[in-house]
Amino acid sequence: MDRTAVADQTQRIGSRVRTYRMSEAGECSRVLSAQQLGYETSLPTEAGRKALEYYSTLEHVAANMIQSEGYQLQYVGKCPICSQNGEERQGIHVEIPHIMFNLIGHLDRRILIGSIWYPLEIKCLGRFSFDKFERKGFAEFPGYAAQEVCYLEAEQKPGVYAVLNRDTGKLNKYEVSHNGLNLNLFPKLEFTTTFTDIISKLEKVELFVRDNELPPGSDSESCRYCRYKFLCLKEVKEEPVTSDIVEVTLPSLVEAAQLWKEGKQYERMAEERVEQVKQVFVTHAKAGNDKFKVGGVSVSYRGQRSRKYLSETKLKELVDETILSKAYLEGKIFEDISIKPLKEEK
Repeated sequence: MDRTAVADQTQRIGSRVRTYRMSEAGECSRVLSAQQLGYETSLPTEAGRKALEYYSTLEHVAANMIQSEGYQLQYVGKCPICSQNGEERQGIHVEIPHIMFNLIGHLDRRILIGSIWYPLEIKCLGRFSFDKFERKGFAEFPGYAAQEVCYLEAEQKPGVYAVLNRDTGKLNKYEVSHNGLNLNLFPKLEFTTTFTDIISKLEKVELFVRDNELPPGSDSESCRYCRYKFLCLKEVKEEPVTSDIVEVTLPSLVEAAQLWKEGKQYERMAEERVEQVKQVFVTHAKAGNDKFKVGGVSVSYRGQRSRKYLSETKLKELVDETILSKAYLEGKIFEDISIKPLKEEK
């Protein structure tokens, strides 16, 4: 069935047809179902709102950089189609009708190459994510891949993918092909998924939604940032255990284990974010601002330093063991316990 026929049929179905976002096509099936079923997440924070505004500003910066190279871009700002439906969306409206749902997205821009307009997607990444994208492309960003696959399917054209390092200002331009069509202008990015895969997943999600159920969740890196994490916290998954470990099922211990895993996820996420923003502060400080306050944070830069420490191995080479033993002190008694995710056991 071609798209015109599908559009006619979905229009007849009317309000029963749900909308899925191209920007969320790479999300976990459980998350997509939760959205459609009306599960609420925590309210967005003021810091999150300001971060979104900041990233939007950087998108304009990247677009201006591309225009300075002589390219002409098409930009619409607030989507007039979504505005009519009471939604505030930014970008060029694109839509793919399906017999079970509508797939809707918004292009950041279009770029004129020759006499043809092609879709242009702009991503602004921190230093470490930018480096990761340079090395591994969509392999480390499956959500970005799914979104772009949908955009190209909607446009039926290849496209340009621009990635800005928001810490250094470096801008990389890539091309993404569609059905064998290429631009042959920039380095090529390879997709990790297909449009058929995406549609197949969304169809399964829609069937769960119609039954008012949630599908199983995925176990991936994105779980650390998931705003629906609470839906999976109480799921107790059966894991293989080694012969010397006793498996217990006391509810209090099961809940403690789940909370511990969640805490470790937040801990890793916090460490990554702290390291990213630290580099931003260092860059600003090196520009001649060794002390400054911003957003309730005080920053003092003291230049580059190295840490000094005593090597026990080297001391044993230089000092007699009898003398060295007199330097050892015994601290307070502590509970020696090791906790690690069971999936890491071999």
